[in-house]
Amino acid sequence: MSTTSDPTSRRLGALITSAILAIAAVALVVAPTPNPASAMLDVDGTIAVSTSTACAVLTSGGIECWGGNESGQLGRGFTSLTEPPGTVDSISTATAVATGTNHTCALLATQTVSCWGESFRGQLGDGTTGGSSQPTPAAVPGLGGVVQLAAGNNHTCALTEGGQVICWGDNFDGQLGNGTIGGDDGTPTAVAGIDSAVSIGVGSSRTCAVLDDATVRCWGSNVGGALGNGDTVDSGSPVVGGGLTGVAEVAPGFGFTCARTVAGTVSCWGDNTVGQLGDGNRPVASSVPVPVPGVSGVVDIAAAASTLCVLTAAGDRWCWGANGRAELGDGTLTDVGSPLQLSDLPDAQALAAGGNTFCAVRDAGSVSCWGDNADGEAVGPGVKRNLLPAVMSPTTPASIGGGINHVCAVLGDGSVACAGRNSNEELQNGSLVPSDALVVVPGVDDAIEVSVGNYHGCALDTADEVTCWGANFNAQLGVGVGSNANGIADVGLSGITQVSAGGSHTCAVRPAAGPDDDQLWCWGRNQFGQLGNGSNVVGNTPVEVLRDWYGLERVSVGAEHTCALDDGEAFCWGQGTSGQLGNGSFTDSNVPVEVDGIGAAIDIFAGNRHSCAITGSGQVYCWGFTTLIGGGGSSAVPQTLPITNAVELAGGPDHTCALLDDGTVSCWGSGGNGGLGNGTTGPGFAPVAVTGLTGVTDLSSGDQTCALTASAINCWGSNEFGETGAFPFVLAPTAIALSGAVPATTTTTTTTMPDGSSTTTPGGTTTTVPDAGTASPLIIPVDPARLLDTRPTGSTIDDEHVARGRLDPADEIALHVAGRAGIPAGASAAVLNVTAIGPAGVGYVTAHPCLEPRPLSSSLNYTPGVNLGNEVIVELDDDGNACLFTSASTHLAADVVAYLPADRGFTAVGPARLADTRTSSAAETIDGRFLGRGTLAAGDEYEVEITGRSDVPADADAVVVNVTAIRATGTGYFTVHPCLDDRPNAASLNFVASVNRGNEIIAPLSADGTVCVFTSTASDLSIDVVGHITSERYTPVEPARLLETRDGPGLDTADGVASGIGKQTAGSTVRLDVADRLGIPSDADTVTINLTAIQGESVGYATVHPCLDTPPNAASLNFVPGVNGGNEIIAEVDANGQICIYTSAPVHLTADIAGYTT
Repeated sequence: MSTTSDPTSRRLGALITSAILAIAAVALVVAPTPNPASAMLDVDGTIAVSTSTACAVLTSGGIECWGGNESGQLGRGFTSLTEPPGTVDSISTATAVATGTNHTCALLATQTVSCWGESFRGQLGDGTTGGSSQPTPAAVPGLGGVVQLAAGNNHTCALTEGGQVICWGDNFDGQLGNGTIGGDDGTPTAVAGIDSAVSIGVGSSRTCAVLDDATVRCWGSNVGGALGNGDTVDSGSPVVGGGLTGVAEVAPGFGFTCARTVAGTVSCWGDNTVGQLGDGNRPVASSVPVPVPGVSGVVDIAAAASTLCVLTAAGDRWCWGANGRAELGDGTLTDVGSPLQLSDLPDAQALAAGGNTFCAVRDAGSVSCWGDNADGEAVGPGVKRNLLPAVMSPTTPASIGGGINHVCAVLGDGSVACAGRNSNEELQNGSLVPSDALVVVPGVDDAIEVSVGNYHGCALDTADEVTCWGANFNAQLGVGVGSNANGIADVGLSGITQVSAGGSHTCAVRPAAGPDDDQLWCWGRNQFGQLGNGSNVVGNTPVEVLRDWYGLERVSVGAEHTCALDDGEAFCWGQGTSGQLGNGSFTDSNVPVEVDGIGAAIDIFAGNRHSCAITGSGQVYCWGFTTLIGGGGSSAVPQTLPITNAVELAGGPDHTCALLDDGTVSCWGSGGNGGLGNGTTGPGFAPVAVTGLTGVTDLSSGDQTCALTASAINCWGSNEFGETGAFPFVLAPTAIALSGAVPATTTTTTTTMPDGSSTTTPGGTTTTVPDAGTASPLIIPVDPARLLDTRPTGSTIDDEHVARGRLDPADEIALHVAGRAGIPAGASAAVLNVTAIGPAGVGYVTAHPCLEPRPLSSSLNYTPGVNLGNEVIVELDDDGNACLFTSASTHLAADVVAYLPADRGFTAVGPARLADTRTSSAAETIDGRFLGRGTLAAGDEYEVEITGRSDVPADADAVVVNVTAIRATGTGYFTVHPCLDDRPNAASLNFVASVNRGNEIIAPLSADGTVCVFTSTASDLSIDVVGHITSERYTPVEPARLLETRDGPGLDTADGVASGIGKQTAGSTVRLDVADRLGIPSDADTVTINLTAIQGESVGYATVHPCLDTPPNAASLNFVPGVNGGNEIIAEVDANGQICIYTSAPVHLTADIAGYTT
């Protein structure tokens, strides 16, 4: 490799650096082909969350996933229940990831997609449906040019660089947008009518896109009005989503959708049952957008199933909606219908959500998650089921009872303690937070028995009376219908010997004082006649079952039916459509009917759609749904099971267990939640032994099963709410242990000092500065002045080029520069701050000297609705004009800050593209050389010939070039240098995954006229030349901080001056001393500074000027909420050796010196 022969000729540092503004919810583009990116810019797609799984793209380009893996969605080549974070097989160049319920897809640096996991609905995009799971990544055939990826429950969508949206998988609600509703499609298909999308958002069964005019289109499920078009009818084709304008990002949930606007506000529409619209009007739904009050400066949003969280520029997290599984991350499980402000993630950069879980990328590249952890998606591993018996409590209670997701026990002192679900006050502990440990229920004393229903519990005490607590929406507490009892309810019965709580009704046995007059009382839900009183009317208080009982022994309450034993005979009533009444019929009955063929029974159990009984010989019989040995349908008459030594029955909705006379337990039926206790989740068509359990004396079951031994309560099965002994929620953001960092948006200032050491400072831009020297002025500053403002309300210094109106796509304006604002007629080039204002689409500006044909280069990239500026050197034509071409509709403003005389060593050329490593048809160079080399690998160094091309002479010392990173696979940097043997420890451009970023720098040339570009991370590259320099008229200095408004450890200036002065308010001005500081002489005419805006609270700008009485109508740096953005600026120094910095909105500022002219 060539090296420079004259080190002194390499003293030219970075003179004009393009703004590197990382704008949330936008993407950058390389001309001439638009490259729309995703809704969360720098870190969009670097994390993804679904109902069971979470994944993160690392800076290395690899992916780590964690959580559920039953369909191989973790991509490790095998299936399992749950796994901690681990690497996805054969993925090393990922730029984004998307997760569905049981499948995952990755966007690669080649703009192709690979998917893995469940494929039954066609969600892997391989052209098939109904297939088995694929636990390793496989390419989606025929799909390319992808810039964003998103997944719903069982469908996937991709956004292409041409603005199309392509979807595949489940289309039950029309979410594929192919004009139909229903069916599956495993072949990626373009959504009809969408060809100008700039970002997409996908909910469970709905898809939305933001178009280049900053409006929204949605299609698919319209439950609750979630499409936003004023009705609730599903649509297989895109519809206008609520008529919103200025939209930057859209986030669909399950039955609602929210959008973030460029102005930092949020509007939502759809279902509002749990307050997910955030408008304080719960539960009133809206099929059109409603604004969310009280939240502003929003920079990112993410929707879980029924919860929304946002990040603001002020560093706060706001959330609202459902919180039953800790989705708000506020330490409670209480739903919130209005925005709740949280300040626990001040460094959060972006959010992702899915199911009932949220994750955030933090500025150090770490990930924190909160919410549902049932499958381990929040912190791993998953705890939603226990496949084997585990000690739930080391106590020996007198009685145990189990229901849906909670269990209760009678303790030795007669108190009752419960664990698990608490959303209906099942635990009565003063909160709605579940518990994985037994919590004493206050107000229940002297209990001898406890029974648990779906969402309520009841206890029988030594006085033979019944008390109940928990949910009461079906009067199951026996005291009339109410949402909750808010305490313990006395049912008002006495003389009770047994109580049984079921789905939403309860029954109690009261034997007669004499023979043949026993009573059975029931109360609660009665839709199917399950109260047995001859009606289907809800029982607000206990009603007597219509039968003469002669020896009533036991009652068992199921989901919607009831069974009882009377002198050894079995009777059932209520819902019978699955044959669960056992009388040979599949019809309901609101009075007891006798079960065929059961005599001398000693125990009976009623489940969801089945029933079982034990006879005195220990024989087990079952009837109803899917209880036949070997599987099958339903049986309305009892069937014999191969168990002849049973002594007790217990079960849940879809499984049954029997305690055997040897103290062991056998179970059968559904094992989906581990309910069989044999270490699997498969069904048990025949009874299977519960593993490792002996000495059992009592059983109880719901969604889980618990067994009482002499020393402990042992439970297995469902653990959705901690009912079997492990807490399944993460109540506050908790860090995930990953093997590497996730790309984050914070930029750094990395500079090469004269002695070769380096410094890195958060929040700045980048500069390469060789040894300091002295030179005469190369750049002549002028008072910053506005030369162009196309807006109707705009103004310029001389009222020329004002209120022209928005530029159309492919429009061009010839801007007169020379002869205005102090720019002489003989100037060869001007230094302009060019700003795109309110762009209607993803696009770029090419600044050039009005050439025909227009050159292939980009001076500024922009995206819909976001004001973005860049400082560039532009050559002037013979008439003193510069032409500004726009590829997409936008307003433009241009401010002049300096000019370059024709005789001072700078010569403008081009602009012309000298290198483009891409292999696509979009790639092109001026002479066909240095074209299509392919993506640079991490650690590569690319040598590009400069002189002798585009009129750059052989004796040029340096060139001014726009260097752009394209489709980077992770966070990284370029170092541009004159092919030195010892590459400088410096960064010329910082970039992040999937976002195209450019920077204009002065690049010293090697002796043979080349430059070398080192890349730390795999990326494509383009280089555009705009001029060359053949003399030394600029003096770089050792980079150092001149201004730091923040206050804290490590936040200081190099000399302690202008440090910790506080965040600047809107309309404030900093008067900054620069002369006689840090190597800047007292007679400096201009200084070149890296100015960085940090923690801006709203869209705004900074104007640097020589302390004029009135700040000029010009912008040196534009900033947006929540993103630290920087620009290298040439600033004129006033007679007092000062510069002034005006800010239009609250923001912190830093300023670093890079050089000066005298």
